[in-house]
Amino acid sequence: MLLLCISLVLFSIGWESAGAAQILGLFAHPGKSHFNFFRPIFTALAERGHNISMYSYFPLEKPIDNYTDYVFQGMPVLTDIVDLQNFESDWKPLGLPFKIPTYFMLHDWGLRSCKVALNSPLIAQLLASPIRFDVVILEHFSNDCMAAVAHLLGAPMIALSSCAIMPWHYKRMGSPFINPIMPMNFLPYTDEMSLIHRINNFFHFHSVSILYNWITQPATDELIKHRFGNGLPPINEIVKNTSLMLINQYYALTGPRPYAPNVVEVGGLQLRVEKPLPQVRI
Repeated sequence: MLLLCISLVLFSIGWESAGAAQILGLFAHPGKSHFNFFRPIFTALAERGHNISMYSYFPLEKPIDNYTDYVFQGMPVLTDIVDLQNFESDWKPLGLPFKIPTYFMLHDWGLRSCKVALNSPLIAQLLASPIRFDVVILEHFSNDCMAAVAHLLGAPMIALSSCAIMPWHYKRMGSPFINPIMPMNFLPYTDEMSLIHRINNFFHFHSVSILYNWITQPATDELIKHRFGNGLPPINEIVKNTSLMLINQYYALTGPRPYAPNVVEVGGLQLRVEKPLPQVRI
């Protein structure tokens, strides 16, 4: 299903099935747990003969054919384990979870990692390269600065999300968000919410969406302007050109969601075929 989705995008831009596609991966976020979900997509595409140029913090331990790593430097790498206590808030008005501080934490992470990546010599070399890419695959998470690089390259974009999509992703993908039955991913709710939980869900979804539009996007535009000068569209316009978004979610666990056809659940794609345990003689 996943490779079918990517193939449809490649066919739509004129890629011939007899040839290998040039695929660019842009991942500025230094989260290892995120990238562990993304990497199997690219290794599978490389195994099928496509050429992968991967810009990330996580090179392969063992090189494989058709897969070339370009490693960002300058950000501390987040390990697989994050202390979940950092996401807890001591203040619970009316006994309800208050998760607005989580937005500011993600905003800070995103700006710092984007500033490092945009000013990396790797990006300068990429933009000066004569290679033309059939598609750019990047992460939609807490910042969209890498979409500006895809825009400068003139390549279509496929987005990946290692978690349920953020509130600010729905509008760009033309996907509805139904507050009474769809808990936003900062909150510990299910689709069966009480009235007060629905109100809290509504408040959080629209609050962080407004904060992203008013704070994160202008700050991202400033970073892009400082790096590339004037002339690029606002980042909130660039990301609307995302052709497809693949998300680490599965309806059997979270319940069905009315996503637009260009938002596809691919939860579990990182799972490999089971290998038999070695025989041990006693």
